[in-house]
Amino acid sequence: MKAARGTWSVPAFSNSCVLAGSSGAPAAALEPLMRRTIENGFELTGPISRGDWATVEAHRAAIHEVHPELDELYETLAGATLALAT
Repeated sequence: MKAARGTWSVPAFSNSCVLAGSSGAPAAALEPLMRRTIENGFELTGPISRGDWATVEAHRAAIHEVHPELDELYETLAGATLALAT
């Protein structure tokens, strides 16, 4: 599984950079978020782990408006996050 973790982290980060850029943030703005995630032992945080479905829907809508090609990726990652959260 070690190879899969590395393989999946590259497209996840690359697409996160695309979304950050669409909102006007540089890719470097993701670094503090990534560092906190590592420092927190990869503990789940965010709207899915809180059950904040209004925010999840807002994220879906915003992503679809700007990058509809990422809809399927968001759904897949959201599902994986929900599975970890429950």
